[in-house]
Amino acid sequence: MNLRKAIAVRLVRAFGLNQERYVRFPWAAANGPIYYIVRRNLNWGDAGFFSNWLYALTHIAYAKEKGWIPVVDMRNCHTLYSEKHPVNGTRNAWEYYFEQPVDTRTAYRSGRFVLSTGSGRKKSYMPFVETDERLDLVPERAEQLKAAAADYMHVRPDLLLSFEEWETTHLAGKRVLGVHWRGTDKRAPPPGHRSTTSLEALLTAVSDLRDRRKPDLIFLASDETGIRERIEEAAGVPVVQTEACRLDAGDARGLHLANVRHARPNHRYLLGLEVLRDAWLLSRCDFLVHGHSNVVNAVLLLRDRPFDDRILVRT
Repeated sequence: MNLRKAIAVRLVRAFGLNQERYVRFPWAAANGPIYYIVRRNLNWGDAGFFSNWLYALTHIAYAKEKGWIPVVDMRNCHTLYSEKHPVNGTRNAWEYYFEQPVDTRTAYRSGRFVLSTGSGRKKSYMPFVETDERLDLVPERAEQLKAAAADYMHVRPDLLLSFEEWETTHLAGKRVLGVHWRGTDKRAPPPGHRSTTSLEALLTAVSDLRDRRKPDLIFLASDETGIRERIEEAAGVPVVQTEACRLDAGDARGLHLANVRHARPNHRYLLGLEVLRDAWLLSRCDFLVHGHSNVVNAVLLLRDRPFDDRILVRT
């Protein structure tokens, strides 16, 4: 390891993650860029993919507003998606999926950077507002986050190409209803999390939107098996979904927690890839039926325009 980076990383670990810190070493260029290192507390290692994504995005927006260059460090701050070996040429789990303006090595070696806190999102940037009928975005905050994502959260080109190929093969030229249903651990959620939407309420909403909008196809994103058949039977419309790891219906473990020692190679990485792909595909649908989930929160930010129709299922 480069000596400058080694010194920086050891001091970063010693600083902890309780507060934001400005760091400047003697070798730092007087007028060089200031990097903002986005970190998350290791005790949050059970956080799901889009919990991490939203966490990073709010910090990236904060850095952009300050004029700093954001760099997400999920090498020294591990996640559930971190493998023990390099993936796509990197040990930084963020870079498994996203491009960065520079890698963490460059940021630390610069000797001039700000360390983020590791304890929470920048809540003043969160754009979501809920009414009895809708989950919507505060326009100004949403545009700020979308601008930050456009500048600093680019999906790796090879992954994006694979997403586009799946869309072309399965969804192109059709009026598509996207459906997201989160089961597993949301049936009995931990404190501070909402319980899942009931499947019966979801099926009612899907049938209602089908009657009004006449979609050609339903794209389903779910963490449980058996849901596809239930929706297809209730809606009478073909349902497609990606190949992905899912849990049996009724399993109360979170998918991201239950299979961290799964037998397939690169399982942790693939869990992140599969939910990212599903969210991206949901954002390409014409209509959406959904409950509460960070996946849906991300979909609303990934999409460049409102859905033609959207139903929030609250029960």
